[in-house]
Amino acid sequence: MTQTTLAEKSLRGDRVIQATIVAYIILFLFAKQTDGLAHAGSWAFLVLGTIILLIFLGLMIYNLSPFHPLHSFPGPLIFRSTNFAMLYIVYTGRRHLFIARLHEKYGNFVRIGPNKLSILSGDAFHTIYASAKGFDKSLAYRPGHFPDTGLFFLRKREEHSNRRKAWAGAFNPAMLVPSALQNVVDLRISSMDSFASRVLQDRSNQMIELLKRSEGCVLDFGTILARWSYDVMGDLTFGQGQSFELLKGGDQNGIIQNGQKAMVVFDILGEIPAILDILWYLPATREIHCLERLAEKKLQDWKCKPSNGPELLYHLVQKTGEGDDGNQLLILDTVLAIQAGSDTIAGVLTLTIYHLLANQDVYQKLTQELDEYYLHEQEINVSSLLKLPYLTAVIWEGLRLGTPLPGLPRIIPKGGATISGSYVPGKTIVSVPVYAHQTSKGNFSPEPLSFRPGRWLQGGLGPDSVLDSSAMICFSSGAQSI
Repeated sequence: MTQTTLAEKSLRGDRVIQATIVAYIILFLFAKQTDGLAHAGSWAFLVLGTIILLIFLGLMIYNLSPFHPLHSFPGPLIFRSTNFAMLYIVYTGRRHLFIARLHEKYGNFVRIGPNKLSILSGDAFHTIYASAKGFDKSLAYRPGHFPDTGLFFLRKREEHSNRRKAWAGAFNPAMLVPSALQNVVDLRISSMDSFASRVLQDRSNQMIELLKRSEGCVLDFGTILARWSYDVMGDLTFGQGQSFELLKGGDQNGIIQNGQKAMVVFDILGEIPAILDILWYLPATREIHCLERLAEKKLQDWKCKPSNGPELLYHLVQKTGEGDDGNQLLILDTVLAIQAGSDTIAGVLTLTIYHLLANQDVYQKLTQELDEYYLHEQEINVSSLLKLPYLTAVIWEGLRLGTPLPGLPRIIPKGGATISGSYVPGKTIVSVPVYAHQTSKGNFSPEPLSFRPGRWLQGGLGPDSVLDSSAMICFSSGAQSI
């Protein structure tokens, strides 16, 4: 049995398997003593299978019964009865679309699991994530058999807050200049003092040279953007000279593929975390272990040639203890930095460029704005890019449609909570679906599913245009936004 439905409990799937094996042995020995060896094995298997089946059926019946605390919340029958239904939807890669359709059918509150609610509401987002009493993370963040010490995996708010301070040194104003616009314009960026801008400039120039050398060839630009983003995050995390050099040498070790597969495994098994404990020893989690070994090697290389910053690892090392526990914490945090930064950036950029190419009117307007503002590429700088209204609108529209993130699951504390006017019992897992929130007709209309940058400009898309900028929740918020 691998699902927890009555409450969010730390149920270890591998220990459940061990207990099942022990139970089988006991039944086998009992049958051997009474009926002899001939049918002992089949009898024990039949009895144990019947018990497990009855437990599952009993849980499903309870989950659908009026006695369940979430009985009053609507949702599809199969999803209210078992977590395996949503696990399958996540496996298909269409969860964000599926949950959006559920909210269209059932309203703001949808029961997407025996003990899970998806809540489509700006008020809910503030209560769950951004308020001073925001809730702890659910067991979906438990990293298998890794110690749950890395920033992303710390579920308690106080523990998360303490570790987050170690990250704070790397994210000061000197590092975080408004450089997001540099990721969109396929031009050289003038030299800047900050480390982050220097990394972006160097890697962008490298990508441009690669594209120029490949003129006339067919290229997978999504792959190039992925390599670029991994190189950028490698520089920012480990320092220039310690990165992956994927743009230069290709992804010979499958870093991108392993990272993407690891994220898929965590995403799928986050629906039933206990299964990850079972698969931890099997090839299904090979990519996760590959990421761990990669981060460990990079950490060792950095310690052989330590620097005084300003890369992220320098700041993390200053706030992390020595020994195996400290190294494991650094490994988990660096894996988080690489994956959270590179995979999401590459995905959003790829989708934004796709929309630009698929909508020639948008492409032409953006090109016209850039051509009118800049006579020479040497004139381009961040300050002037921020003044371009249509470019800014394209970026926001790309973020709006390009972040098909799941809701970030949180667990209601004991005693329950009132969310958007409705009482939600304690121990319920709640989330606000990012994609559904950013494509809701109540937040963005008309044509909430279309790439229309004009909605971000003055006047929007007409007199009936609706744009709620606070509905952009792709960056999350609050004390546990990472």
